[in-house]
Amino acid sequence: MAQAAFTALCYHRVTDDPAARPDPFTVTPAQFREHMVWLARLGWRGIPVSEALLYRSRRSIALTFDDGTDDFREEAWPVLAEFGFTGTIFVVTNCVGQTADWPEAQGARCLSWEDLCALSAQGIEIAAHGARHVPLNTLAADTIRAELTRARQTFHRQMNHPPAGLAYPYGHCSDEVAALALEAGFAWGCTARGGRNRPGTPRAWLRRTLIGDTDGPLRVVVKAHFGYARMVEFMMDMRRIPG
Repeated sequence: MAQAAFTALCYHRVTDDPAARPDPFTVTPAQFREHMVWLARLGWRGIPVSEALLYRSRRSIALTFDDGTDDFREEAWPVLAEFGFTGTIFVVTNCVGQTADWPEAQGARCLSWEDLCALSAQGIEIAAHGARHVPLNTLAADTIRAELTRARQTFHRQMNHPPAGLAYPYGHCSDEVAALALEAGFAWGCTARGGRNRPGTPRAWLRRTLIGDTDGPLRVVVKAHFGYARMVEFMMDMRRIPG
């Protein structure tokens, strides 16, 4: 069977916490449930990134959740389980079980290693989001290597296996960062550039479509189908402009 292209949706926090509202990528539990209801109704199947890379059904969509905050366990996972969906959580290894220390997280509590092991046993893929939540493309090569190595070593020690993949913090990548991620042992890396992942998409440059607080179910369905969050990304692809 020929592999089809797949889309990956990128969620962050799923919460009613007023402190999270300044972040445009936070969605409420009611919004999230509505998104999943419509995807399920239209025949989509939510799966982890690694599964999407192995078997790309035309009706499969990779559901990803950046940062590993505790509201995933409380709000998102019960909804995913209700519809038979799974997905991938990307965790900042220095903050697991602690308070998120980057500004956009608004002091959110992060899932513990115990939580992550339990979610993994239930079918959720756990992957890395760096050791710290810093844009890797702003760092020197030696520092990038140290960040990636630390993230993999901590993850491996706590989860008893290395992470298959990485989501670049803030979605920022570069040729150097992508090469160093592969060198460090990551099989794939996720950006925040919209568009569909095709058989020829480089594994270190996987695309994801951002979901935010202004996305109703119709927009999410359109994003699931076409893979673009912004028209400029579509135009860049039409003109074969990298980014």
